[in-house]
Amino acid sequence: LRVRDRTEVKIIDETVYGDLIFNDVTEDDWFYDAVMFTAERGLLNGTGHSIFEPDATLTRAMVATVLYRMAGQPKATSTASFTDVEANQWYTEAVEWAVEEGIVLGYEDNTFRPHNNITRQEMAVMLARYAQNVCAIEMEDEGTLNAFADGSAVADWAHDAVVWFVNVGIINGMDNNIAPNNNATRAQFATIIMRFIQTYDL
Repeated sequence: LRVRDRTEVKIIDETVYGDLIFNDVTEDDWFYDAVMFTAERGLLNGTGHSIFEPDATLTRAMVATVLYRMAGQPKATSTASFTDVEANQWYTEAVEWAVEEGIVLGYEDNTFRPHNNITRQEMAVMLARYAQNVCAIEMEDEGTLNAFADGSAVADWAHDAVVWFVNVGIINGMDNNIAPNNNATRAQFATIIMRFIQTYDL
């Protein structure tokens, strides 16, 4: 896979979105193109009739499901043993696949906690594992986060993933902050997924 020069990455997608309309997303919103980009591809759908909820928080199950859709929704060959992931839930197959691919590891008490909000650094780590394990993309983790006021707040286990995505322009931070422990929003995730797909020509 070839990484495009950062200046070549399209910020605004040229797709014609047709009748795809969300009442809570307008063309003036910074996340408009990312929302439409991911929704048009069936990666991150609305939460109700013509509603996207861009400022709503993401859950662990949502992230696993979007990555699963990006991979083409392959059939999982085993059943995840998490005590809190029941059969036939909307996220069950995605979680089982994500476990097989080493994208999610769960917690020490054998739970996945699908409905827990996910932080920005947790989101980065899951996407990094997807990039490495599913797309065979080599991590570019050289560098620091010293340019960000809260760079030192990024956990050691997330540092390389965050540095990687900062280096290639997928994560830009917010007001000179990474905000690693903030809950990720649906709009933020849509933007990161769009940049990821465009950066690596996926």
